[in-house]
Amino acid sequence: MYGCVLYEMVMREEPYRDLDYARAMEKILRGETCPLPGEDICPPIFRELIALCWAYDPEARPSFSKIYALLEANLWHLKREESLWAVSTEDQNGYCKVERKHM
Repeated sequence: MYGCVLYEMVMREEPYRDLDYARAMEKILRGETCPLPGEDICPPIFRELIALCWAYDPEARPSFSKIYALLEANLWHLKREESLWAVSTEDQNGYCKVERKHM
């Protein structure tokens, strides 16, 4: 579930938004996931975390304590990369946009 929340935060859209519930469930049951967010809009640690949370085998998905530990362990990396990412102001839907800065 956290993978979906993180995906929505990064992509500003629901996974499988173009599919009805039944078709989305068919894809999920076949092990098909949405494409991961591109490197230009998503820090690598978030891409990795989404992929881990979307593991087909529920036992392979991280617990919230593991998610916390992963984020905490990579906090230094996120802070180091902070200068590479820009957060814009809210759009008309109340979302903030995160983009890689062009340097």
